[in-house]
Amino acid sequence: MERWQRGDGRLIVATNAFGLGIDAPDVRVESGRGGRDGERSEAIVVMPAGRQEELQKKIARAKARTQPWKIQSRVMRPWETKQVEWEKMERFLSGSRCRRIYLDSEMDDRQDRKRCEVGEERCDVCEKDDAMVEDGEARRAAYVEEQRVIQEQAAQAERERQGPWVDSGIDVPSSSRNIPVPSSEVLVPGSVIVTSPQPFTDQDITSSEEEGRPIPQSQCSSVSFDQGFAADHDPVGESRMFEAQKQQRSQQRWRVEADSQREGHEVWNLETRLDSW
Repeated sequence: MERWQRGDGRLIVATNAFGLGIDAPDVRVESGRGGRDGERSEAIVVMPAGRQEELQKKIARAKARTQPWKIQSRVMRPWETKQVEWEKMERFLSGSRCRRIYLDSEMDDRQDRKRCEVGEERCDVCEKDDAMVEDGEARRAAYVEEQRVIQEQAAQAERERQGPWVDSGIDVPSSSRNIPVPSSEVLVPGSVIVTSPQPFTDQDITSSEEEGRPIPQSQCSSVSFDQGFAADHDPVGESRMFEAQKQQRSQQRWRVEADSQREGHEVWNLETRLDSW
């Protein structure tokens, strides 16, 4: 004892009776007193390998016990008191719950603690639980991101498969998009009637060529002659294109109806099972 107090040795093996009455500034007596002054402390419990797992199973069986306890006596006998204290120690060592729950209950008679609180250094049990929660949240976030990327890729592939015809309808040849649409007689404010230009006849073209004047272009012509470029008008190709788009839209509508029927059938099966339960 004197050697230990002088600092000749930093390790001493003794029972808990050694802690009674010891006043050493650098030693916390009993593990429950560690950390009360705000400084870091460390308590180490040495136990046989596998003992902690055995204690956890024992406590789990005790919690699952359905038979109520019977009070045999109002006064606890000495061996019963010892048994209760030993069970408290076993619960603390099992690591099934926060370490501070047992320490606060024994040292401060505090019964409302659930786990290590904000501002406190976490015990090994709470630290492990928090790590599992954080890992689960990270896995969930990664799964959500992965599903989002897969859905975007599937949508992009579907758009590429359908091609440009789904959104644009019947395509108009680029050379004929600027052709002015012939207008019929329209009434505008002021009771002025605006009429479409009359189409040219062969007689008009012949007379213009004889006089040497440039041939005027009709604004209602179905073919563009802008800068000498003539647009080919292919009604057969447009008809085939229209039929192809029509067939594609029919297939999409059929797929939507099939999906709706399948979902309705699944809901019906679920409701049937629920009713049977």
